[in-house]
Amino acid sequence: CKERCRAAACGAFVVAGDTVRFYPQKVADCRANLVDDPMCTTYLNSSPEAAQLCSGLRRLALSRCQLLRSSSAAAAPRALEEELRRKTQQSLELHRSVQALEEKLQGQMEASDQRV
Repeated sequence: CKERCRAAACGAFVVAGDTVRFYPQKVADCRANLVDDPMCTTYLNSSPEAAQLCSGLRRLALSRCQLLRSSSAAAAPRALEEELRRKTQQSLELHRSVQALEEKLQGQMEASDQRV
């Protein structure tokens, strides 16, 4: 049934006992219209959806590689270093914020304990 579903480019098929029903809609449409039925088993043909997603990611990665290659050899490392500095600064700021929130929570818990 899985091979037939893939070959026919169906979005899904449902097995109910000894009956199989194929759905020619897109996988996303089949997923959106799923109904819980303990007497049925649904198989989603996610292969086309996954292939489309991988294709998009591959195109994005290739365009980024081309962009990096086209930029000057010295500019790319500087840009990466600047991005690293920026991310490090953000990380430090987040760490400080978390620490301040933990101290505030500790103070609130101590105050609550004293009241009880």
